[in-house]
Amino acid sequence: MIIDPSKLIIVFVDIQEKLVHKIFDNKKIIEYVLKVIEIAKSLKIPVIVTEQYPKGLGNTILKITENLKKLDFKKVEKTTFSCQACDTFKKYLKKKKEVKF
Repeated sequence: MIIDPSKLIIVFVDIQEKLVHKIFDNKKIIEYVLKVIEIAKSLKIPVIVTEQYPKGLGNTILKITENLKKLDFKKVEKTTFSCQACDTFKKYLKKKKEVKF
């Protein structure tokens, strides 16, 4: 199977300051995320980063944010648990890739 990068979007969900330390094996997860960011850069795949109520839970961890700077990425703040229930998320996906829900 051949993957067409022009038809992809990578979504990182809620990798935030107050949440990340509660994730099992979080150091390995962060390591994988950083590798995926490098792949996204080389293949020019757009990235969406969601943040669940950043005023209370903090922003996406700095290590990830710094690596996203040279990439086509969109940060979406949400107050609903599900990304699918977030209008900003759905609108961006539809605009970026004409995804139908």
